Amino acid sequence: MPKNDTLTLPLIFRFWLPLALVWLMMGVEQPAIAAVIARLPGIKENLAAFGLTFALSLIIEAPIIQLLSAANVLAKDRQSYNRLLAFTHLAGWSLSLVHLLVAITPLFDGIVCGIIHAPKEIVETTRSAFLIMTPWTVAIAYRRLWQGILIGYGHTSIIPLTMTSRLVAIAITLGVGSVFPVLPGACLGAMALSLGVITGAVVTWFFARNVVAREIPTSTDQVLTWRRLLGFYVPLALTSMIALAVQPIMSIGLARMDHPLESLAIWPVLTGFMALFQTPCFSYQEAVVALLPRKGGYPKLQQFTWILGLTLTLCFFSAALSQPLRWLWFGWVSGLSDHLLSFVRSPLLILAMVPLLTVTIAWFRGILVSNRHTTTVTYAVMVSASVLVGSMLTLPLFLNLPGVVVVACCIVLSLSAEAGFLQFCVARGRVKQSLP
Repeated sequence: MPKNDTLTLPLIFRFWLPLALVWLMMGVEQPAIAAVIARLPGIKENLAAFGLTFALSLIIEAPIIQLLSAANVLAKDRQSYNRLLAFTHLAGWSLSLVHLLVAITPLFDGIVCGIIHAPKEIVETTRSAFLIMTPWTVAIAYRRLWQGILIGYGHTSIIPLTMTSRLVAIAITLGVGSVFPVLPGACLGAMALSLGVITGAVVTWFFARNVVAREIPTSTDQVLTWRRLLGFYVPLALTSMIALAVQPIMSIGLARMDHPLESLAIWPVLTGFMALFQTPCFSYQEAVVALLPRKGGYPKLQQFTWILGLTLTLCFFSAALSQPLRWLWFGWVSGLSDHLLSFVRSPLLILAMVPLLTVTIAWFRGILVSNRHTTTVTYAVMVSASVLVGSMLTLPLFLNLPGVVVVACCIVLSLSAEAGFLQFCVARGRVKQSLP
């Protein structure tokens, strides 16, 4: 997309759609691996070990997740790209070294046995799988850097190809591992993920190298110093880490509220259904960052925000109201019993607001990140986390409802607080200089 084109709704849609497809494709990854593990010996132990391995790997990976946004915004010339590449080398390999040290030292036992209290029968399998996952963080760091370059220079149509290569590598690894079951299921899943992210990084580099060589300007007026880079990036990294840290809080809350067993049982199924509507929203932030400076960017992106958010929320709400559709997904596909199905409708109706709120948050975050006000984004996530924790502590005192309903209310309240805070910051004129 030429940068001097006047932005239109069809152009926004064509730019955003490949990014949304990537998020949907990533959603297939975990269920596919779990399905293969479930068909190998030691189902329960290996599924538990793989789940724990993946969770630990995500925690170590969290600081580099925002490299995509950093490359999208900051890679304006060869000097800034080289500075970002140096930062990626440093952060990616350092975090992978931390991953390796955790895997091969007593730190692993201290975390898995001492803090998490994982069952003894899965500890060694988890250790082996976690060791296999060592390349995970550094491979993702490079992939997200180069994907940010592709997005920033308008090549979003290439992004699904990079994700397809990752899925193909995972599928081949799982297929071979199923035919020749040498590794335990958890280790096979870890091997598939590691080879998948390495393949994805290599393919992304293959496409990005031409953009780096031919499209990134030799120099601009601004120099990206380490201080400017860290000032931009550290708040974004904290955002990812805070968002990741609050996830276990919801499970703890569900376990302590009314109907804990039913709530814990249906919560993963509810969040999986919600992800179908929410994941297309996550990629919208990068579209806003890349397209906001274009001619007519602000009004058209604002219009697209409302169209996308209302469309997804309306579809979600329609599915929540339709008994046949609820049974189709939660009963037939997910296999919930009639007793558990009776707990689904109320939280589902409450969570119908999540897609609209997520798109709105992505819109405001995109404005702030484009203007390099990343600290405000961190403050907004802190507000959201505070409201989530506060409401989970107080709402059960006033609402005699199943825990899954209360947590659904807490999520909507926390996202509403974050969206409201971001809107307030944008309306106060902190990004006024970049808006038309």
